[in-house]
Amino acid sequence: MRVFYAGIILFAAVMLVAVEAKAVPAGSLEASGISISPAVIEVTAKQGETVETEVMLRNVSEEEQVVEMRVKDFEKHGNQIVFLEEPVDPKFSVAAWAEVIPQGPIRLLPKKWVTARVVVRIPQDAEVGEHVAAVNVRTVQPKE
Repeated sequence: MRVFYAGIILFAAVMLVAVEAKAVPAGSLEASGISISPAVIEVTAKQGETVETEVMLRNVSEEEQVVEMRVKDFEKHGNQIVFLEEPVDPKFSVAAWAEVIPQGPIRLLPKKWVTARVVVRIPQDAEVGEHVAAVNVRTVQPKE
């Protein structure tokens, strides 16, 4: 019997119209007034297992912001990372296995933290090896 272990790494990525990186506490990432922590999540799991982790978002600006959070597969092209709009092959795709809770827009009040969860359900037929995706946070226009 072969035992399957998949190393899943989720990188935090803040995608905004204008990105301005700032110094933040170790293990966090901040851009354009939004801080996300932890910046890197590593888990080891078996086929068929479900893993769950928390991601903290903080609005460090003085104004309310609305964001969406998604898990995205990505490819590296030279020094650039390209986020894929659709998940790749389901045997390899962390984005296809993951769910962000809450789904939809998240309101971030000024100077406040919000906790979100990322649930990853690894399929029975997942390929052995390291699987990498990004937790993508982007600002959106609030719905009136």
